[in-house]
Parts: sequence; structure tokens; C-alpha cells
Amino acid sequence: AIFLVSFQEPIDPVPHNSLRIAQPETAAVNPESGKIYPNPNNGTMSFSYELPVASKGMLVLYDISGRHVDRFILKEGQNIQQISEENLENGIYFYRFVIDEQEINSGKFVIVK
Repeated sequence: AIFLVSFQEPIDPVPHNSLRIAQPETAAVNPESGKIYPNPNNGTMSFSYELPVASKGMLVLYDISGRHVDRFILKEGQNIQQISEENLENGIYFYRFVIDEQEINSGKFVIVK
């Protein structure tokens, strides 16, 4: 039996009178960049991304306990990184898409074998 669980992230509203701190800007990145699909999956996943020229990018995977599972150095340009579930157990995992030491996107994915 396969059970799919959906999670909804809580939203932390910022009060209108609070101070907002500007974040350093990285070169323009497509907002659809940095997604793992299919999700959930039971085989090879794909991570589509766009890495600006002269930037350094990395995809980091963590298990549910926060333990580092794998890391991929990404190439410049618009690419797809293939990720095999071969070394991953059933469960929920998290990923971070980092460009020039700044997190661009993060999320979770599920392995169901």
C-alpha cells in the first residue's frame, strides 16, 4: 500500500511596522528553477535548475533527521541533474538549492519503493 502525505508549510506574517532587512541579491534566477520531480517517486528523480554564468551552485540532500545524505556540484546554465534513489531509503527528504552560498530554493521530496 502506498500512502501519500501532504504537508502545508506555516506562514509567518511580517507585521507592517517591523523592520525588513534587505538580502544580498544573486544574479536573476528563474523562479521555477530548483525543483525535484516527480515527487513522490520510486526511481530516478530530476532536478531542473538554472545557474547564472560565473556562479557556483550546489544541491544538498538531507534525511528527515537533518543528516547530510548527498551533495551535487551544479554546472552553469540551464540543466537537469539526475538523482538516483538507489542509496536512499523510503521516507521524506529535504533539499537545498544554493547559488554563491545563498539558498535559492528548498523543499522536500518523498521516496516510495
